[in-house]
Amino acid sequence: MDVQAADGSIREPADSSIESLETDLPDTTCNPPVVPVVVITPFNGENEMSMQRHLCDYLRVKHIIENVVAIKSAPGSPITNNYTVDVCQTYSSDISAHAINKIANANVVIAILSEINVNVIYELGIRNLLRTETILLISRELASNRDDSLPVYLHDYAYNKYQAADPAIVAEFNKFQGELGWKTKELPQSLGELIDESDTKLTKILTNSLQEIQDRPGQWPSHMRELARDRHPNGFLSGWKTYFPTSVLRINWKSKTGDGGLTYDPNDIVGEPVVCDADYLFRQIFRITGIDFDSQNSPKVTFSYLMSNIERYVDKETYQAFLDNQAELRDEIILRDGDAVAKVPLRFYGPDDAVSRSQLHPIEHLRGKVFLPSLTAKTSVGETRYPHTTYLIITFVEDFWPYGHENNSWKSNNVAN
Repeated sequence: MDVQAADGSIREPADSSIESLETDLPDTTCNPPVVPVVVITPFNGENEMSMQRHLCDYLRVKHIIENVVAIKSAPGSPITNNYTVDVCQTYSSDISAHAINKIANANVVIAILSEINVNVIYELGIRNLLRTETILLISRELASNRDDSLPVYLHDYAYNKYQAADPAIVAEFNKFQGELGWKTKELPQSLGELIDESDTKLTKILTNSLQEIQDRPGQWPSHMRELARDRHPNGFLSGWKTYFPTSVLRINWKSKTGDGGLTYDPNDIVGEPVVCDADYLFRQIFRITGIDFDSQNSPKVTFSYLMSNIERYVDKETYQAFLDNQAELRDEIILRDGDAVAKVPLRFYGPDDAVSRSQLHPIEHLRGKVFLPSLTAKTSVGETRYPHTTYLIITFVEDFWPYGHENNSWKSNNVAN
């Protein structure tokens, strides 16, 4: 049945079944991202007053971050992050694997130091090695002789001086002392309101620090980057025995912006993908035995660089098909972040081919060999919304022809196609 619109025109009614389906779908576009925050702070102290101060400081930080701070999830977005604050509870001589996991995996860690505590310093050192999104709060009293109190590696660490709780907050905190603890989820309303009114400086510190973490990924200190070098896949080949030619491909990204963050846009990539490590077998094939991957003076080992080194030795009937297949794999594996299998191998001219001696690979045992590049493993280091790096481990399987392409028939099939 037609209906008359306000402008007098006749329109068909909307399909109610379609409308009901649409309205039943959950709205996932407005769900704020959950950002876990872990606080590390002393749990014991010289006396009861010291212990209560640690608890009061933690609850102040927890209340401000969960109820006052408003950080946009992205520039221009109406959605703010949903911060959830938890405490990393460790006691003397008991820094458990569970606690270390919390410290390592939290999006943000806040260390509160009002006195020197060995556990907190140890946990802060672990976090400093593994991730950079850390906020260090030091009481004004401790900050006054910071160089004598903190380990030398933390002297250059960015920190914020915070003020002890306002006397009114302490008095209100003491009223509810029996009800408050490390697992308290919400503060009594009167205490929360006092923190909102009186803790404006601490609120500003936390807001600015969380905004900086949101906007700009941190950088490891140079000595920590050196210590952490072997965490990256490009350090593993030197310590492993490999049975096929193997390399590690490194891809640097600005961020992951394609298809709403599900895939990569070509503009996301920084420079060209480069081989950052390779075993001796791989180096022999591509004639890069003299390359030092750690040296700034060495050429960048890109795909085009590798191909230019071996092009004259490769079977010309299949070479273009190999290049086309590699382009397809690049789009699927690198840009679309998917999985794919190589179909075209590299085949080097052998003694039975009608070619000149200069077209035979300089290493005799490689002549006439066939190698199929195979993606063995893939990982990324860093959050994809920020600059990060992807590593691909690629193995060249020797004398392997893809299924359905025997040695003699494969070339004619590819040339025909």
